[in-house]
Amino acid sequence: MAIFTSLLLAVAVAVFTLGPAVPGPELLSLSDKAKHAIAFAAVACPLAWRFPRFWHAVALGVLAYGGMIEILQPLTGRDAEWGDFLADGIGALVGVFLGMRLRGLWPGPERRPSNG
Repeated sequence: MAIFTSLLLAVAVAVFTLGPAVPGPELLSLSDKAKHAIAFAAVACPLAWRFPRFWHAVALGVLAYGGMIEILQPLTGRDAEWGDFLADGIGALVGVFLGMRLRGLWPGPERRPSNG
């Protein structure tokens, strides 16, 4: 199910980043870079949750996917940007962290007993 979820999200990312820019009201008042980071975190998270031992490959694979999209964007009338690629990479790392955290493999903050 995690693979299917990530593939579905990856297709959605491709549709929104390679398709024509649609003018109109913004659904989310976030910056373009924040949208990139969130989208690529969403792609990476289920894969990192499912394959925690291969988190390096998940992060690099999702980053490579972002790079491929940036390379293809000029062919569809969109602009490729290094900033988008950087945001994709940050999102991939955040997604890996969240996936492993949800799996319980990334330690959380230590809890100290209260003295009260």
